[in-house]
Amino acid sequence: MPGPTDPLKWLENLKIRAEQLHREEAAAIAKIRSSFVERAVVFLDVVNSTAFKIEHQQHPERWILRVVQFSELLAQAVRTSNGEVVKFIGDEVLAIYSSVYDAQNLVGRVAEIETSLTAATGFPTRIKVAADFGRVYLLEFEGHVVPDPQGTPVDRCARIAKYATAGEVLASQSFAAATPKLRWKKAGSAELKGLGREPIYQLGDVTVDVTPKIEVSKEEYDELVEARDDLKIQLVRCGEQNRQLQEQVAAAGGTPDPDAVAEPDGKADAWDRVVVAARDFKKLLSSAPVPSKQYARFVFLHVADQGGEEYNKFEGRTFDGLVENNLVRQIEDSGYYSLDPEHARNRKVLKSLDAVEKALDGYLRHYEPDANDLFEWSIKDPEFWRNYLGFDVSK
Repeated sequence: MPGPTDPLKWLENLKIRAEQLHREEAAAIAKIRSSFVERAVVFLDVVNSTAFKIEHQQHPERWILRVVQFSELLAQAVRTSNGEVVKFIGDEVLAIYSSVYDAQNLVGRVAEIETSLTAATGFPTRIKVAADFGRVYLLEFEGHVVPDPQGTPVDRCARIAKYATAGEVLASQSFAAATPKLRWKKAGSAELKGLGREPIYQLGDVTVDVTPKIEVSKEEYDELVEARDDLKIQLVRCGEQNRQLQEQVAAAGGTPDPDAVAEPDGKADAWDRVVVAARDFKKLLSSAPVPSKQYARFVFLHVADQGGEEYNKFEGRTFDGLVENNLVRQIEDSGYYSLDPEHARNRKVLKSLDAVEKALDGYLRHYEPDANDLFEWSIKDPEFWRNYLGFDVSK
């Protein structure tokens, strides 16, 4: 008989165990694959909850109570429509439905739910909703009463939810196709992370924007804006040089090439002159060996006829660099300083700002300011400086 260490017996036992493990693995795989079920998945989220918490940070009981009320009311809405609350994720609820028709009853009641939430919390409360439908695996986690759905419908629904805003219901094509009684309209297609391009539908009229967006860093964005502005400036200057060359050709008795002359766009050309002048001014002022905000503040005070600035080391309102570079001078018999208009650098800066004003006046003689700007389009208005010259000249 073979001994306990007989290598043949050991190999035979190992083979038997390997076959057993393979059968167990195959059975587990078959069980998992056969356990996928069709479910409707719904995400419901309170809009602007973070802003509400910040607004009421001195009264945390308000937003804590609001979260509790929100959770209870939404859970009630889900359960009364035959759904199950899987979990709460902050101010978001994940619910699942065995019947897609029960899920459609919930998503069609968003306005009613918002009214109930507002009445209960005492504050206007809006929610956004996303829904999906498809095969998921119900994974049981320890401590979870309701199994957690896993699968593409859940991932897709979570990504679609990011496009929704207050009062809106978005859905995947699968959910929209399974609920034809609801008034779905295709909002477009979006690139969903890890899933590729997917169509997105909205309940009712389309108000969402699912245009593809590219994320860039603030530094990259600023560089792109600067490059765009430089190109615009070069284009304006090239146009002006072209115009002058055409005039020289005509003066020399030649015939200007009509194809080489761009059709003028009066409003665009007038505004481009403002942009070019403002860009030159910003570069000139920013190149000074002093803090730009302080320098801009004194230039603004000078052109706006608002006097000077008090030198006060106790309040931290000092501007030693401007004093040391003789860009500002002390107003006689006072602790105030104002821009020295006779300084060579200041003369150049003021001349550049004068070019901005002339270009702006030329534009305003024929066209109205942007209706969205609720301030005066003038170099004497601090908001104009902030929005169009790029400097905050407020005190």
